[in-house]
Amino acid sequence: MIPWSRSSVLMATNRGLFNFVTKSWAQVRDLVGQMTRELALDPILLLLAAAIAAIGVAAGYSASQQSEIMLERSLVRLSLAFLVMLVIAQLPVQWLFRMAPWLFAVTVLLLIAVWLVGDVGKGAQRWLNLGPIRFQPAEIMKVAAPVMIAWYLAHRPLPPRFFDVVTTLVLVLVPVMLIAIQPDLGSALLIL
Repeated sequence: MIPWSRSSVLMATNRGLFNFVTKSWAQVRDLVGQMTRELALDPILLLLAAAIAAIGVAAGYSASQQSEIMLERSLVRLSLAFLVMLVIAQLPVQWLFRMAPWLFAVTVLLLIAVWLVGDVGKGAQRWLNLGPIRFQPAEIMKVAAPVMIAWYLAHRPLPPRFFDVVTTLVLVLVPVMLIAIQPDLGSALLIL
């Protein structure tokens, strides 16, 4: 006669499996927590960004009639974007705040360069070619404008005076007008 019944063996196996999964999950959770603390990333935000990016890549792959070249390009660009996100997340907020006027000024100059020498594609002049890199300065302005306005208003007394409100309006309207003449009304409205 066997001293163990089949049900007791199954219970012991399930208990062992449960303990293994619980310990493994705890180790993964601790590792992810340590990594996100060291890398200054919010794990939930990172997971949501990855999920949205995966949905976008899947939709692009489906829309391109399962083109593997398109999939490969999307994954390379997505990897570069996540790398840039990782690097920017490591920068101290105070440093970004100090760099706000410079980032804004350089981006306005890039928008002027688009107006003067930008690439025309599909009826719009939105792109700058810098050797192997082709990009839209309007995308940088989507970040630079709010950071610049925050920097400007942080150095002013509350409540803002009329002059401060007008200055803020000018800080917004200059890039909006430069983007609207490309024409890229979606980006212009987003900044506005």
